[in-house]
Amino acid sequence: MRHFVPNLTIGAPVIESLRKHTKAYLDCHLMVTNPIDYVEPLAKAGASGFTFHVEVSRENWKEIIQGIKLKGMRPGVALKPGTPIEEVYPLVDYTCSQCGSGVDATLFDKPMPNEYANSRV
Repeated sequence: MRHFVPNLTIGAPVIESLRKHTKAYLDCHLMVTNPIDYVEPLAKAGASGFTFHVEVSRENWKEIIQGIKLKGMRPGVALKPGTPIEEVYPLVDYTCSQCGSGVDATLFDKPMPNEYANSRV
C-alpha cells in the first residue's frame, strides 16, 4: 500500500485502545493514497473524525465524505504545501475541518527546504 509517508503511526488498533480510556475527540489524519479503505476500520475502532488529503481524492471525495458521515465520523480535508488552496474550495461545505499542512511529509528523509524553514502557518 502506498502512502504519503512510509507508515501509519496511529491506525485502527491504537484508536480502539485509546477509545477504551477516553471520550475525547479522536481525529485521524490520514496521509494515504486510498483513504476510503480506512473509513470502516477507523469508524469501528471509535474514531471521531477522519481527515483525508485532497491530493488523493480529486475523483472520489464525495464518496469518501459520504462514507465518513455514514459511519458517524466528522469529515475533514487537508492539503500539503504546494497544492493550490483552490483545490479545497469545493469540499469546504461538505467537511467539518480544513487543514493546511505546514510541512511536506513526503520529504521526511530529506533536508527541509528553505522556503518551509521561514514560513508561517
